[in-house]
Amino acid sequence: MKKKNSFSGFSGAFLKWLALISMFLDHVGAVLIKNGIWPQVTGAVLGGTSFDYLPKDYRFWFHCYNILRYTGRLAFPIYCFLLVEGFFHTTDRKKYALRLGALALLSELPYDLAFYNTVFSFQLQNVFFTLLLGLLAIWGFEYIKNKRPQSRFLPYLPVLAAMVAAYVLRTDYDAFGVLLITLLYLLIDARKQLCIFGGIVTLWEYTAPLAFVPIFYYNGTRGKQPPKWFFYGFYPIHLLFLWILRFLFFR
Repeated sequence: MKKKNSFSGFSGAFLKWLALISMFLDHVGAVLIKNGIWPQVTGAVLGGTSFDYLPKDYRFWFHCYNILRYTGRLAFPIYCFLLVEGFFHTTDRKKYALRLGALALLSELPYDLAFYNTVFSFQLQNVFFTLLLGLLAIWGFEYIKNKRPQSRFLPYLPVLAAMVAAYVLRTDYDAFGVLLITLLYLLIDARKQLCIFGGIVTLWEYTAPLAFVPIFYYNGTRGKQPPKWFFYGFYPIHLLFLWILRFLFFR
């Protein structure tokens, strides 16, 4: 007798772990390799020009860097999808937003240390500011849509405002991140369309559309969840850890 396929899709916990691990690998590439092992490598080399004038080991680290960063492109679309899922399933959206805001503030110092080696930099703000603005955008959209169901354009004002805020504040993924979150929110009940359009709008990051494969097979269950503080605390803690490693070994 032919054995039945027991695959029933991926849980929310699986998606969280996938996003977390890919994000960690991405940051290993950015913090330890790009800014640590070979900070003297120029932007031209990162663009793929000749390695002839570089030591041979730079070829190895360059390819390691690309593998880690391309793997890391899976993280952001998954986090955006999980944010939208959380928006619909949380029992207290205000507390959800406050947690994101607190985490964004708490993470900024480790973020600046890890990526810019300074306690304050305005070059980019960490991704949790983008996620918070995305949450506020879809929350505002839903509120106005419920109050003014006949209005076609008014609900998009909070989305536009959040996109402008993300661009002005220079948050990671800025206005594009807010737009992606809004798109996933609008298509949350049409999984196939969500994955198709999500994949199209993230094509500029090459491997990012692959994130929509596990998203497509998300089965709507929570799965075995570790403590909530772990997933929230991992972001600032791992950035601080990577900065300490770079500080100790690659000064």
